[in-house]
Amino acid sequence: MKEFSLIFFLILFFTLQSCGKKVESTNNSSSTPELEESIDGANISGLYLAKFETLNPHINGTLPGSLTLNRSGDRLLTFLRLFAGNIRVKHRQAIYPGKRCPSMSDDQNLDGYIDIQEARTVVGKILIPLDGNLNSQYSGRTYFPRGDLSGNYHYEKLSSFSLLLKDLREKDDDPDDLFLKLDENEPFGFDGRVVLIEGVSTEILLPESVAGDGDLSNIETFPIACGVIEKNETQPPGTIYNGEVPGPIGTVDENQDTPADGPIRFPGRRIEPPPAEEEDEGEEEEETN
Repeated sequence: MKEFSLIFFLILFFTLQSCGKKVESTNNSSSTPELEESIDGANISGLYLAKFETLNPHINGTLPGSLTLNRSGDRLLTFLRLFAGNIRVKHRQAIYPGKRCPSMSDDQNLDGYIDIQEARTVVGKILIPLDGNLNSQYSGRTYFPRGDLSGNYHYEKLSSFSLLLKDLREKDDDPDDLFLKLDENEPFGFDGRVVLIEGVSTEILLPESVAGDGDLSNIETFPIACGVIEKNETQPPGTIYNGEVPGPIGTVDENQDTPADGPIRFPGRRIEPPPAEEEDEGEEEEETN
């Protein structure tokens, strides 16, 4: 009887152990979903969206906007919208390999700003510059969009996905520059990548603690908006583009699209001195005589 009880206890013990491992395995697999990546980009199809969150809102107010990517066959359509930025400002913009946007917890020097160097510790090097030519990391770098008289801008480009991916796998002739090249067999995908927008008005005088980027000033490279790209499952893969702008083009949440209040909006803004009063030439001559 004792032998039977011992055998029954051992069977029960190992059964419970086995069930526990199955539950643990199931929970782990569900908590870490796989991103859509492949070497040849075959898994990349359909619509991808990134809704912007504002960086450094105490300088620029809140900036609604979004990035939309739509791949169908070899055609890659790229749309970017930003609202309520500074007037007539050029905005550098790019897709980065990072998986999250920077936050104030990444303010390494504790000066109250996230500059481009601090942002890049989070997002990494430039993967796809959203400039004049998406088929090349370097060819279109002289062109970036500029805000209109309302501070809004939109950017639209049609490119070849195969040429873009081929360029990303070209030999990296300068590993120390700001651009990232992919290894020959490194998987690639849009899902989970980050888009970062830079640039504020020259009327804003940032402190010296805010870093620039090489020959570019801290004004030109100041991070203002960021978003994480996600696959939009509502559009079937391979859907043909019908001429309409897909996805949200700057949906505005409650309390968004508002400037920062009072003196916080431009804490380092240059105040131009009032124009000097013109002296009366007749009075000046009398004093001289």
